[in-house]
Amino acid sequence: MNSKFLDLDKGRQDAVINASLKAFAINGYKRASTDDIVKSAGISKGLLFHYFESKKGLYEFLHDYSVKYMSMELLRDVKGEPGNIFLLQKEVEKARIQVMKKYPYMQKFLNGAEKEAHTEAAQAIEHNCRNLREVYESLYEKITDNLLKAPADMERIRKILEWVSQGVLQDSLREEEVDFKKMEEELEGYMELFQECFLEQKEEEEV
Repeated sequence: MNSKFLDLDKGRQDAVINASLKAFAINGYKRASTDDIVKSAGISKGLLFHYFESKKGLYEFLHDYSVKYMSMELLRDVKGEPGNIFLLQKEVEKARIQVMKKYPYMQKFLNGAEKEAHTEAAQAIEHNCRNLREVYESLYEKITDNLLKAPADMERIRKILEWVSQGVLQDSLREEEVDFKKMEEELEGYMELFQECFLEQKEEEEV
């Protein structure tokens, strides 16, 4: 990446970043169009390639930026205290929503990058994918399974939580304007439902 991109004011940088995130998140690496990106970002195609040299260079920069930004927000806002996985997941979702307020398609882009089928693109971001997974593992490693009705189900529960998160994200991005409050309330509702389903309920003490 040409360092001159970082000399742009933050508003112009974010216009390029958001246009690129949306294109790659919706279409994947192969089908994402740089024509769509420059049109949405309001810059020339020549300038885009002056900054990033190639589509692959843009994708690499975008993924590196997204992993670093998401990691920073997660590590700052998620306390990761020992105990309830559903309370931790609430914090994770709140951090992701804060990211979405600035970069609406960043989480969807990162989700898609984990499953990127294009060999060249997948190899270019492999290291950063691993870095982000390690950040998530550092958050979840303090969670105990002794609160669960079936402790052996921890990994399956984590998968369910991620599927729900991705589903709510997809639905929200279909709207003309994302309602972040509604999104947060919906995710909190799911977490409360899962707590009732999967956590051992303490018996009330007899009076």
